[in-house]
Amino acid sequence: MKRLSKMIRAITFGAALFGAATCFAEIDMVAGPMRAEGDFNLDKSTRRSLSGIACPVTADGRHICLVAFDEGVEARTIEIGDDLYAVHGKPVKIGVEDTEMDSEAVAADDQYYYVTGSHANKRKHCAENGSSHRVVRIAYDQSTGLPLRKDGRLKQIDDDYDLAKDLPNALQDAIGKCLGSNGGGLDIEGLAVYDGHLYFGLRGPTKIDPASDHRSIVSVRRSRFRVVEREEL
Repeated sequence: MKRLSKMIRAITFGAALFGAATCFAEIDMVAGPMRAEGDFNLDKSTRRSLSGIACPVTADGRHICLVAFDEGVEARTIEIGDDLYAVHGKPVKIGVEDTEMDSEAVAADDQYYYVTGSHANKRKHCAENGSSHRVVRIAYDQSTGLPLRKDGRLKQIDDDYDLAKDLPNALQDAIGKCLGSNGGGLDIEGLAVYDGHLYFGLRGPTKIDPASDHRSIVSVRRSRFRVVEREEL
């Protein structure tokens, strides 16, 4: 677990840890920019706000992925090939219409997709956004990678978990505050799943209290979404 925690730290805070020492010449692009086939059937601002992707299944040589957007409450599925990606226009509704989940990241294991909201206040005017305080779990077909449906609706979607209840006190205090170094508000930007646990990468709080380190990774058991371990950065 300690080794995994180090991996998560590197992923979440890589820019700060490595800085100018990173050798970009060693990074080879495998493919891209890739052309799109099809349309998300979303307005321009929502389409441009794609903020999370997970691709747990490969079918017919293509990676099947769920993508989420930080505007609205609809996700989409795509297929990534060697030189293009095909867009599925069918909505994957993960919230109530006319709300904004502010989805920031997607992860997947061998059974479920997980989508997390930012749990943050809106950047403009610091307005509260209760719709972003959600972690959603969606069952998918292991052969196709597509969310399971019944009568056109998602067959299994769980969103009754309240992450805030399991956060350490310092992070609970950050919920509802304005974002930025002065506001010290909570802001989730990353998500990973490994060995039955979810790992949340935090962009904020960015104002560090000398008495306690706010930067944390929270580990949550997949089956019950119960916190079983916390790693302080």
